[in-house]
Amino acid sequence: MAIREVDKNTPIILDSSAYADPNTFKNFIPHEDPNVIYSFHMYEPFAYTNNKRNNGKFTYPGVVDDTQWDQAKLRDYMSAVVNFLNEHGIPSNKILVGEFGGHRTSPGLAKYFADLLSVFEENKWHFAFYAFREDSWDGMDYELGDKPLPWAYWKAIEKGEAYTLERKAAHPSFLEIKKSLAKNKES
Repeated sequence: MAIREVDKNTPIILDSSAYADPNTFKNFIPHEDPNVIYSFHMYEPFAYTNNKRNNGKFTYPGVVDDTQWDQAKLRDYMSAVVNFLNEHGIPSNKILVGEFGGHRTSPGLAKYFADLLSVFEENKWHFAFYAFREDSWDGMDYELGDKPLPWAYWKAIEKGEAYTLERKAAHPSFLEIKKSLAKNKES
């Protein structure tokens, strides 16, 4: 890596391919550099986490596209990452879940987050959720809860007017993230 000719110490984050899908770790080639962090994103099952694909059809845990999704399936889906670490003797703290999330209106999102975060924690992986107070899209602004935004909000946006949304840190999906962040802060 050419960057190491200038800077030998700053950690470099490498995303896996195919939108940083964890299954691509099957083909990931490790680097000898001890300051490389390997990253993936977790939005599976995509038909559940994506609002347009889901459109109220799927809940978590549950069957999505003919597959039962629960914590065991999530763990299995990310098993290529664990295998990569074990095969190459890489410590688990060299993994970053660079993004995870789901549309805030997806039924069962709090349980989905609880199960994902549990897998991340048991593997001692670093993680970042998408997104905190997104400024142009409400879909993953978990403090807004799981209901559609009021029509007055959309009318104000259309007119270019300001509209203050009520945010609550106590919405179940956001509470799961906060609990995990607090646990990780303590350890």
